[in-house]
This record gives sequence, structure tokens and C-alpha cells, in this order.
Amino acid sequence: MSDKWKIIAESIIGHSHVRKNLPNQDAYTYSGDNGEYPIISSIADGHGGKDYFRSDRGSRFACDAAIASLSNYYYQDPTFSTPHMCDAICKEILKEWKTYILEDIRKYPFSGEESEIIEGGKSSRKFNLPMDPDYEQIRPYGSTVLAVIITKSYAVFFQLGDGDIISYGSQDHIFSKVIPADDNMIGNETYSLCMPESWRDFKVKRLEPVPEFIMLSTDGYANSFVDESGFITAARDLHSFFYKAEDFDIGVTSVQSNLKEWLTITSQKGSGDDITVCMIVRDTSDSIRSGKE
Repeated sequence: MSDKWKIIAESIIGHSHVRKNLPNQDAYTYSGDNGEYPIISSIADGHGGKDYFRSDRGSRFACDAAIASLSNYYYQDPTFSTPHMCDAICKEILKEWKTYILEDIRKYPFSGEESEIIEGGKSSRKFNLPMDPDYEQIRPYGSTVLAVIITKSYAVFFQLGDGDIISYGSQDHIFSKVIPADDNMIGNETYSLCMPESWRDFKVKRLEPVPEFIMLSTDGYANSFVDESGFITAARDLHSFFYKAEDFDIGVTSVQSNLKEWLTITSQKGSGDDITVCMIVRDTSDSIRSGKE
């Protein structure tokens, strides 16, 4: 099996955000798109609503925190097998995220209007957990985060909040969600990095062997379809585009050049929300052409 991987990512501002003159509150980042392991990717979705007025920055910080934390722990233990390692990583992501935020506030203090929003939001708390002393400061940056680290032998996925991770492997030939939706979340509710002790709410999954196709997406993508089967079909169609061309690299270029337009149309006809997609794809074109798996 080839060890040639490609990462294709795009983030578009939602149709409703364009009409309301709001920023794109999604973000993504990745490392390892150079033929070397580990490959690490992360996406994040900053919350809407006036209380989260810096969530576009919060989502960027969430992605950076995930990449830094996963990279740091990988070089401590490349097998990712140390007991309680995943809990430690979730705590580290939260710690790094807060560090970025507090530095951002130091550089760009809250304005008078922003401070008023913070004060007004204190009455809307919905939990009775011990309060983080920095909660009021970090809440405006509220964001979800999804991340994956891929090595030659395994992949580990991390998810806090809504969004989706789809995988496909040549062994089972099934496109499926790596981490199922959380039934405790109702309607537009979601877990967030800004919630007290949010590291406890991460969902983590390890897969061996590594799937040949992984797609991380914010919830604006899945919400653009009538049901989950339509969303899975869209993931299957994207996967197929990489191998329609005679050469895998041509297929990658085709997806890269069209993905922004495809996602923009999807948002316009669907959720109207920001959409971010990051696909990590292994070149299996040789085995496909030879009829082998």
C-alpha cells in the first residue's frame, strides 16, 4: 500500500453570514503534507451568537492548540500507548487554547462594548460546575474542535462538540462516522472548549489499520443535507473524484480547484452556515488499476 498522502482543505463563509456581514467562524490547519509521519489535521467551528464575538479567533486558536498538543505528545511517545495519554492530550489542548486566548486579550483588550456583552451574558449560564477563573474572558472565543493524528500503523481521532469525521477503508469498503453523534446534545447545543472542565467532554477513537480516506467537516456541511445518508453520499462522491482521473495527482488538483465552489453552492442551497472540510487521502490508484485492495 502506498504511503503517499494528500491533504485537501477549504473553508467558506456561509451564505447566511455573507448576508449578515459576519466573518467566517470556522478554521482549519494541518501539518505533515510532505510524505512524512505524523500527519496531523484539525478543524474548528466558532460559536454563533453575540456572546461569542471573538469565536472566529477562538476557532483558529483551537486548531493551533490541537496541532501543537498532538505533535508534542507524539514525539514523547510515537506509539500513543502511554496510559491516560489521551486524557492528557485533551487537557493540553484546552491549556494551549487558553494560553493563546489570554495572550490575544493582552494584545487586544476588550472594548467597552465587548465588556458590556460579557457582563450581560453572565445571567445565561446553564451549568453549576466549578467555575474556571478565566471563564468570562475565554467564553467570547468559544469553539468546537476536531483533530486527527495519522501514523503508518494507526490513527487517533479527537472530537469536542459538533461536526463530523468520516472514514473509508479498503478492507470494509464502508463510509462511516468515526465518532457517532452525541445523543445528549439537543438541537443547536454543542460541547465547547469554553465550558468548565471541557477536556472531559472530548470523544476519542483509535483506528488500526489507518483508513485510506478521512474527512473532517464542520456541522454546516452535514446540516446542508436532508439526512445522514445524503451527507455520506457526498463524502463518497468526493472520495471518487480523486481516482476518476488517470493520475492521482490530477484528481487531487481537480478537487482542490473545485472544492471552494462546491462548498459555496452547498451552503447556499443548504444550511447557509460556514463550511470547512479537510480531507486526508492515500494514493491507492495503483491497487485500483490493478484490481487489488
